[in-house]
Amino acid sequence: MLTKRTIIGITFGVIISMIGLYAFISSLGTQTAEIKETVKIADYLSYQFNSPIGSDEILYIQGDLFHVDVKSLSETQINQDFKDEIKLDWLTGSDGENIISIKNIGHSELIVNGILKFSTDPILYTYHILVITAGIVIIGFSASFSIKRKKSH
Repeated sequence: MLTKRTIIGITFGVIISMIGLYAFISSLGTQTAEIKETVKIADYLSYQFNSPIGSDEILYIQGDLFHVDVKSLSETQINQDFKDEIKLDWLTGSDGENIISIKNIGHSELIVNGILKFSTDPILYTYHILVITAGIVIIGFSASFSIKRKKSH
C-alpha cells in the first residue's frame, strides 16, 4: 500500500523528471532567437553565441550612424560604420563562436531586428540530465516511505 508521502514524492519526482526531459528534448538541434532591440545614443549591444556551419543569420539595423562588428571563430566578417539602415544576411562559415557588436555612434536610437540561429551549449545538456536524475532520486526516496519495517519487540 502506498502512503500519502509516497504518492506526493513520486508525483513531484515525475514532474521534475518531465521538466528536465522536456528541456533536454527542446534544446536538441539548432535553436532560433528573434531579436527586437533598441539601442540608446552612445550605447552598444553585443551577442555571443555558437552556431553550426551554414546557419543563416539576419540582422536589420536602422539608425543615424552605427558601427557593426561581426566576428566568427576563424575570421572577422564585418567591421565598419553604417548610416541610416542596413540589412546583414550571412551564412556562418565555420562551427563555433560568433560575436556581434553594434555601437550607436549617431544622434538617434538604433532599432535592431533579426533572427540568429545557434546551437545549445553542451554544458546545458548536463544540467538537463542532472534535473532528470534528481527527479528519479526523489522517486526512489519516496518509494522508501512505503516500505514496511519490522517491529522490534
